[in-house]
Amino acid sequence: MLPVIQVVADSMFNSGRTGRNRRYPDFLSLRQNQCWAAVSIVVIVVLASLGFAHLIANGMKNKTSYSGDVLLRVFPKSESDKKYLQNFDSLNIDAQVWGLPTNTDIPVYIFAKAGSMHRLTKTLHGNKLKFNIIIQNMQTLIDQEERSIAERRNKQTTEIFDFENYHPYEEIVTWLETLANTSSLISLSSMGKSYEGNDLLLVSISANKSRSKEGEDLNQHQTMEQEHESKTYQKSNFLQKRSIRPISMGKSQSKAVIYINCGMHAREWISISSCLWMINELVTSKTGSVTSLLLDTYDFWFVPVANPDGYIYSWTTDRLWRKNRSPGNPCSGVDLNRNFDVGFNATSRNPCSISYGGVEPESEEETKALTKLLYLNSNRIKATLFIHSFSQLWLSPYSVNNTYPKEYPEMRRVMSKAVNAVKSFFGTDFNFGSIANVLYSAPGSAVDYCYETFGIVNSFVVQLRDRGTNGFMLPLDEIKPTAIETWGGLSAMALAIHEKIPQTNTDSRA
Repeated sequence: MLPVIQVVADSMFNSGRTGRNRRYPDFLSLRQNQCWAAVSIVVIVVLASLGFAHLIANGMKNKTSYSGDVLLRVFPKSESDKKYLQNFDSLNIDAQVWGLPTNTDIPVYIFAKAGSMHRLTKTLHGNKLKFNIIIQNMQTLIDQEERSIAERRNKQTTEIFDFENYHPYEEIVTWLETLANTSSLISLSSMGKSYEGNDLLLVSISANKSRSKEGEDLNQHQTMEQEHESKTYQKSNFLQKRSIRPISMGKSQSKAVIYINCGMHAREWISISSCLWMINELVTSKTGSVTSLLLDTYDFWFVPVANPDGYIYSWTTDRLWRKNRSPGNPCSGVDLNRNFDVGFNATSRNPCSISYGGVEPESEEETKALTKLLYLNSNRIKATLFIHSFSQLWLSPYSVNNTYPKEYPEMRRVMSKAVNAVKSFFGTDFNFGSIANVLYSAPGSAVDYCYETFGIVNSFVVQLRDRGTNGFMLPLDEIKPTAIETWGGLSAMALAIHEKIPQTNTDSRA
């Protein structure tokens, strides 16, 4: 199987043209006309001759500059150190504290704008806080990343999707479409549309899926948005007045599901790249392999780009953009991982904050799509993973406060096996524990919502490589190792969960 990349230059660098007019059924049936694949190859050849470096250079005009901006790593050791950092905003220094970990083994990252370093270092020294500068100039790393992407593209001689490079949204969508049309294991559906009209794609991978010559059941040709005329569910306050119906998920509707959400924060490109690699690993697994055995036990549902508007914006305009792109006053965007109805009132009320929770819970289309999916399928979903970067952490509820869930011993057992598996590949160390006790309080988070609202015990946040050396610009040569070790941890997690869930007969791919 040779997945084809359809590269459309305008859509790479123009957020206004993102393929938003696509219409996806709940499951894509095999298309009758396959000639577009040949056209895609021609497009690749033509664009390659023009040179991707030139295209990228033209697309980078008017981008947000981070020239002279610095990332520091600070090591608070006492309660007074933490209190000082908690009140950092009151110092009126042009810098941001990127979270305030509870665990003293986890450093604090401070992102300082150009020109603020003198005041910042003076006050840190004055408070006897140890720190080091890990990124001297953020723009240097961004420029280096752009060059690396272009150079690797120019060297590519085949149409095979490159899992060791970063890809724009449109290119990702095209690869997923191709994969859905060439593998009987995968189905592609749209859970809805983002604010800017991009599809919120769900990739379902199941060893039990099959497509008959007569086509799929008619209800599989409806999108979630088209299902508004179906049965109304009013069993919980957050879904009242929504007219939706369960999504048909192939022939294995009793099979346990592992749900993986990637790219909720736009700038965390490694999250998306790792998930694309994992999708391919599942689809191309050989009979008898561990991956194949996992597919006999679970269905895997991926949301490969949970924040498409923000992701596109991070390519076209602002590499370090975190939120979605819903309009606001005076600032745009909502942190999707603060928009869920768990501790929402404690989220930031400042629209210009990178952690702004929105005007109300589930105000965002991306959040609504996930809550629909969870509500309709929570009885099948045995684990939810929200893949982020960076810091090398595997974390459980709660994030809203530092109390431990009653099932925390089981969560800890599973996390321990996952991080041990991660380390077994390349020696990468992960810390683990509950979010608020290891990292920081994060009200309105997806992981708390999955656990508290639906009782999904194995709900985790996974923070991938590294620990700040490259910030969000993880080098290309670390994409594949990161994906491999993450899949190893996910596999170990899945096997550990399977030890505890009731055993049921499941069809094999044979």
